Amino acid sequence: MKYYFLRNTLSVKIKGFYPQIKSVKYYCHIWNTPNFMGNIHFEKFPDDVVLATPILNEKANLTDLIEIGDVGFNLNLLISGKLKEVLEKYIGENNGEFINCPIMKSDVEFSDYWVFNGYSFNQEYIDFNNSLIKYEKQDDDFETTYKTKMIFLSLENLKQFDEYVKIAQEKTELITIEKLILKENISSDFFMLRHVFNGIYLVSEKLKNEIEEAGCTGIEFQPSYLSLNEWLHNEREKVYGKA
Repeated sequence: MKYYFLRNTLSVKIKGFYPQIKSVKYYCHIWNTPNFMGNIHFEKFPDDVVLATPILNEKANLTDLIEIGDVGFNLNLLISGKLKEVLEKYIGENNGEFINCPIMKSDVEFSDYWVFNGYSFNQEYIDFNNSLIKYEKQDDDFETTYKTKMIFLSLENLKQFDEYVKIAQEKTELITIEKLILKENISSDFFMLRHVFNGIYLVSEKLKNEIEEAGCTGIEFQPSYLSLNEWLHNEREKVYGKA
């Protein structure tokens, strides 16, 4: 089965205006409030989670997937009720949750918008032996020069990858999967991955087709086997035209 990264559209025509989000209204001190949504990463929100209100630029369109990189939203999906209706058929309660999050545009509230907060990853779907894995490693004299070097890892399985991730986190180094190869015979239509440069959220071709047939806007689908560089500098334009 073919899989695709779920990405925000690059088309300003579809967005209406870039950036779509003008500002975000916060209701707490975001760094000192433990139950603020931006302080909860990849785990279920508590009942008393503190959300925020995105404010759309007046010239921006109300797409079904909203591009937003502000604190509290940069790791989640901000979606319309229409897109939620398609996705929720494929996402179990153990994988994530949809939290109502109205957005504002020109002082008008649009209540049928939702944050998808995912908290289950399927790293076991990755073919580590054939994926391209980049490790930005500190040089031996890093403490005085702050120099790093980039190496590419040859790994066979998730256990080896997790060991490198642990080392990288302890040393504040960076490890990413630059080019993803998935295993065969994956049955999930929606899943999430960590440490992949291209993104977090992947959908099957079946789910991709359902999203497109529903007429959902603001979305582009990048084939999972392409690196971000290959997608942006060659293949994307063939599918979606110039940004």
